[in-house]
Amino acid sequence: WERNLRAYIFVKSKRLEGREGEPEPYRMYEAQAPKEMSYKTAHGFWQGYRNAKEKVEDFRYLEPVWYKRLW
Repeated sequence: WERNLRAYIFVKSKRLEGREGEPEPYRMYEAQAPKEMSYKTAHGFWQGYRNAKEKVEDFRYLEPVWYKRLW
């Protein structure tokens, strides 16, 4: 999850959303990413970005059922 989140933050901070799927943003990320946060392919990088984007931007909060019982 952290690796995907780093890819998402990188793309957002560099305003590269419109270049999704291109190899150059992936190369830029790989040049500065720690080894344990790197991806083997550009496809994997963009897939990680999309996974994090879905969780961050499309997050739906559901109030826990147990919370309602307290009141």
